[in-house]
Amino acid sequence: QIVDMYNETCIALPKVKSLSDARKKTIKARLNKYSLADVQQAFTNAEESDFLKGNNPRNWTADFDWIMKDSNIAKVLDGNYKNRGDNPQNQQSSVNNYIDMWRNA
Repeated sequence: QIVDMYNETCIALPKVKSLSDARKKTIKARLNKYSLADVQQAFTNAEESDFLKGNNPRNWTADFDWIMKDSNIAKVLDGNYKNRGDNPQNQQSSVNNYIDMWRNA
């Protein structure tokens, strides 16, 4: 169920294709600490994060194993990877939208 939830939610991240014993153990450990709703929220937060989808200086992308690591799921749930309004790319997009609005007025 957790793997399906990840694959359905995190469409921009690498898919989980197999469920190893290590992954089963990790899932069980996370479910002892977090609810299904918490895990779903972590996946949603990850999918919404430009940084976790590779928009970072190293073009690194999160994956299922990274998200499910205890210290990482906590950071994702805490919102540490949410997109920031002060991101220069977000600012440039806002400027471009504003310019387009005035051109079309």
